[in-house]
Amino acid sequence: MNIKQNIELFIKKKISKKNLKIKISNKTDLFINSVFDSLDYAEFSSYLENQGYYLDIKKNYYKIPRNKIEIFKILKILKQLKNYKKRQNKKKDMAEQLVKKIQSLFKLKKKQNIIIHSNFSNLLKLGVNPKRFLNVLFEYCPEITIFAPAGFFREKKFKLNFFKNVIPSNEFGILTKEILKNLKNNIFRNNNPFDNLVGYNKKGKYFKNKNILAYGKNSPYRKLLKLDTAIMLLDVTFFYNSMFHMVELDARVPYRKLLKFKSNKKIFQLYARKKESLFLDYAKFQKNKKILRLIKKVNFYKIKIMLINYKSLYNESLKILKTNPNFLIKKS
Repeated sequence: MNIKQNIELFIKKKISKKNLKIKISNKTDLFINSVFDSLDYAEFSSYLENQGYYLDIKKNYYKIPRNKIEIFKILKILKQLKNYKKRQNKKKDMAEQLVKKIQSLFKLKKKQNIIIHSNFSNLLKLGVNPKRFLNVLFEYCPEITIFAPAGFFREKKFKLNFFKNVIPSNEFGILTKEILKNLKNNIFRNNNPFDNLVGYNKKGKYFKNKNILAYGKNSPYRKLLKLDTAIMLLDVTFFYNSMFHMVELDARVPYRKLLKFKSNKKIFQLYARKKESLFLDYAKFQKNKKILRLIKKVNFYKIKIMLINYKSLYNESLKILKTNPNFLIKKS
């Protein structure tokens, strides 16, 4: 079989495993139709790599491909990095090297809050998995609190002790999965079923987690504005920075509206897009000169890591959207 046939087979197996009663065309959105979530996508990327291929998301505006057309369009033959095998054979702890570099260049504060958005695809190649990364991070910074986006509540086969009557799931990658699975007894998770954060610190002490409106008055995203907070982007761009939805809410952008929905017999609100097909390019914030000056950057074996003060980024991005409410809309 050629690579396209292998991809077709991979997708069919996912559909069968999840007992989905759907027919997939080349244009079918694999995420909306629950064929893929971010963990499936990570598995898919690893599968392609084992087949000698990779997905060049630069050619898809840094967006994860959502259908077979987009996948085939950016599929590339993998050329191994020159020193990849040598790195794999090194005895040095790559996670420790990574955290040391982050700490020395970013000067993380003793009791800082850090919201981490991450893609571990390239880090895993270096032997850095989320569990080891977190262990080393808390060895060097034992009093910090980390947060990661946790997405929706969906029906799953397991329940976690900290949340009654709602079955949480994860659509935001393996770092969040690690926090949910292995740190579950002492973690933070707010109760908004549409968009929420998970968090962890060694003391297990957090602010209250109830909020009706995602990114609204009592949301963790809002409360973190008042605290010493930074955003860390591990091998991802601003496109994946969730806090920009709070900026859109405060700027009252014209392409969103407040909607009410019911979950678990409770009413919640969401500042939703008026058109589902509307593409918003959050990576545009990263090109703004004032925001660029706020970003601290470091490369670790060609893996890009950024750190930026949360409140400073909020203030600058809010100014942009208040001046130009349609700034994020990608022109066709």
